[in-house]
Amino acid sequence: MVRPLIVLAIQLLALQFLAVHPATGQEPLRREAMAFGVPVVIQATGPDWQALDDAIQGAFAHLREIETLTDGSSGTLAGLNDEASESPQAVSEEFFALLQRASWYCRWSDGRHGPLGAWLYASWGLRQPVVARPGDSGLAQRAGLADCDRLRLDPQAQTVSLAPPSRIDLWGFERGFAVDSVVDQLVQSGVASASVRIGNVQRAIGPGPEGKGWDLSLPLPSQLSDLYDKVRLRDSSLAIASPAAARMAMGGVTFPPYLDQRTGQPIEGIAATLAASNLAVDAEALSASAFISGPRVGSHLIAQLQPKPSILWWLGSGQGKGLLTDYNWSRIVRPQH
Repeated sequence: MVRPLIVLAIQLLALQFLAVHPATGQEPLRREAMAFGVPVVIQATGPDWQALDDAIQGAFAHLREIETLTDGSSGTLAGLNDEASESPQAVSEEFFALLQRASWYCRWSDGRHGPLGAWLYASWGLRQPVVARPGDSGLAQRAGLADCDRLRLDPQAQTVSLAPPSRIDLWGFERGFAVDSVVDQLVQSGVASASVRIGNVQRAIGPGPEGKGWDLSLPLPSQLSDLYDKVRLRDSSLAIASPAAARMAMGGVTFPPYLDQRTGQPIEGIAATLAASNLAVDAEALSASAFISGPRVGSHLIAQLQPKPSILWWLGSGQGKGLLTDYNWSRIVRPQH
């Protein structure tokens, strides 16, 4: 009778170990929510699922803080816009870092994509639908308000000066920044392997559930669905800029949600762009910039960067196969056997 009891005890200990230390290849812990009006998916693997769940819930709480921080109708961003002034205004270290990154991309892209496009995007109905197409003279005036130099940042004092009546809109930066912030929060909680997706931006750290990186969970159009098998993320990020990321709506007509901020005009001839980089904020900013600039100008701009990101352009209307062109894309594509 003693021997069966010993065997039973060993079996119970083994079951307890498996419950706390899931076997390699087991499905990761997955939690979902909503933020920025889009789905948020966090997946993580590790030896203690309760600790993982606690870390993910803490990450969601932090995400809500980031969403408030970047909300143009309330919080820090709304305060900056409402009190736009040449006088320096102090902001948090985290928010200053975001503005600094967005301002850098404004200059790098020669003003095509930056943080001061609020009036332009409002004219085309990005955040709220509008009734009529904006006139050319009005667009030209509002394009001037998007000039990179109208936002001045003082790294020493950590202050922001916004020349009125310019306004900040962090479209094309905010989701990637939030993904990075959530990943940092997970790492601080002890999570070493995780994937975080907010809408059209995904970042993964660690080996993933099978030790081969994390599968893509981005909402790819059917014409690009083969990327689900060709690309895995490990300590890297991927973002897609496409009409599915959001919509500019005007009098029942919709446009892809990206403008050339030098002219205020929407982009034609690009169905989608994908960008891979280390940080999610860079992947999102690069995908948007590539969508706006197109492959000819975009390749020239990207060639200036170190390390080199990977960019894929899908040219066309989004109907049919279209044409694919890329920059350094083979770096992230797995060999197919």
